[in-house]
Amino acid sequence: MTVLGLAVLILALFIVGIVLLVQALSGSGEQTAKPADQQEAAAGKAEEEQQEQAPGPEGDEASGTCPVDQVTLAAGMDKKEYKPGDKATMTLNVKNEHSAACQIEVGSASQQFIIQQDDKTVWDSAWCSSDGQDEQRVFAPGTAKNTTLSWSLVPTDKNCNKTADSFEPGEYQLVVKLGEVTSPPHPFTVIDEPEKDSDEDGKDDKADKKDGKASKKDSKADSKDS
Repeated sequence: MTVLGLAVLILALFIVGIVLLVQALSGSGEQTAKPADQQEAAAGKAEEEQQEQAPGPEGDEASGTCPVDQVTLAAGMDKKEYKPGDKATMTLNVKNEHSAACQIEVGSASQQFIIQQDDKTVWDSAWCSSDGQDEQRVFAPGTAKNTTLSWSLVPTDKNCNKTADSFEPGEYQLVVKLGEVTSPPHPFTVIDEPEKDSDEDGKDDKADKKDGKASKKDSKADSKDS
């Protein structure tokens, strides 16, 4: 082999070695890049899953409305006893028991005042009410508001026709409702009309006795004169 041939062989081997080295480096770069890409993709997927599963307000709370189980009602009346002809003032007390401020529908369209006797409804404000109004009000945590309704104690049927002048004497209960929430019953009594005072009756009896005595005296005087 001549010197020229040997030089050509060495040059060829050198070129082949460079090509192999370049290919080896390129393959190593691709192999190291793939795990990095896979890690970034996995991290992105995990972040998306965390965003999808992140907790947030649900149901009524999402719309700012107080949850039904966090709204309480109480019924009340201005007196314990009423007689025929009296007027009663009924009270609906609504309270937000939630830990955050929220809205409660308190409009007249959602209010209901119910009179019961022996667990039977004998009067309902819905029987005589026209179309009510809607009214959303914001309640701070633990706050309450009152609504009142005047009632004449006159019985009616479901068409608001008067059925009697007054309720019969006895024990009754007031129950108030606001949408889906119902209050515990509040008791009250209807009593008889007060009878004539016994003092006046006694005075009348005494007057009658005096008149009787005067008549006897007059009779005796007449007998003596005769």
